[in-house]
Amino acid sequence: MLPSTGEFRSRGVLAFVVLTLDGALELDGITVRATRTGEPRVVLPYRASRTGTKHPFVRVLDAQLKERIVATVLDAYAALEGGRAA
Repeated sequence: MLPSTGEFRSRGVLAFVVLTLDGALELDGITVRATRTGEPRVVLPYRASRTGTKHPFVRVLDAQLKERIVATVLDAYAALEGGRAA
């Protein structure tokens, strides 16, 4: 996990994530973004069309797996933020 800085952070991107699942699958392009209330939210990679339609690169169809991914990323982000100087 790599914390964002500068313009990315001012746009609500808090961190960039590469996640390896069970040593068998690597997901790159995951971001942790701030919601309007400032809470961290996990966003899986997508591309946006010229009209703004989002086209996901990855769809997690299993609810338990999605919860595991989100929890893993948010736990790592919390540890990262906990270790940063205020």
